[in-house]
Amino acid sequence: MRYFVFFFSSLITINLSSQVTFFPDIKNQSENNIFITKVELTDQFTIIDFHFKIFGEAWICADNSFHIKPTGTENKLHMVVAKNIKMCPKMQKVGTYSDYLDFQLWFPLLQKNEYKIDIIEKARSGLNFYGVKINNGQERPMPDSARFKSSNSFENYFTNNSGSLDPVEGIWQVHISQSVYVDRALKQKDYADTL
Repeated sequence: MRYFVFFFSSLITINLSSQVTFFPDIKNQSENNIFITKVELTDQFTIIDFHFKIFGEAWICADNSFHIKPTGTENKLHMVVAKNIKMCPKMQKVGTYSDYLDFQLWFPLLQKNEYKIDIIEKARSGLNFYGVKINNGQERPMPDSARFKSSNSFENYFTNNSGSLDPVEGIWQVHISQSVYVDRALKQKDYADTL
């Protein structure tokens, strides 16, 4: 079993409006332990998120032959970027039964009104998904509902509007704890404070 992707470290600007399909329907796939969690169509790219559930130790990489194509056509859009996985021939070792690997593949943007794609590494021996149903309506981008994108922008808003805020508005401190028990004995307790 081989998996192929590559890592590219550069900054790419994308518009915040996009079409997103979570856990798309798939007609057929070559591997049962890799899942497509999201397909996102931005103004410039088609970004596909994968989740690899590992059953024992494995070696994984991405081949530069990865491409997507609208189902039933020969119009191939070859991979531009891969994140969180190595490019073949370099291999990446992944862990144990409890581990998983999330990675992304970036491709050129699909044309509008193409609603079903094939994701192909190698036709006979690769990581392949056929008949992946996606939302594709770039002509009607989803609006971005969040006006503020960072903690600083929220803090500035609340500081500048402190006299006119609704009582439920504000920055709240959240405490998260995680406890790990083994045979009813507390083994580990973690705390994280977030804004």
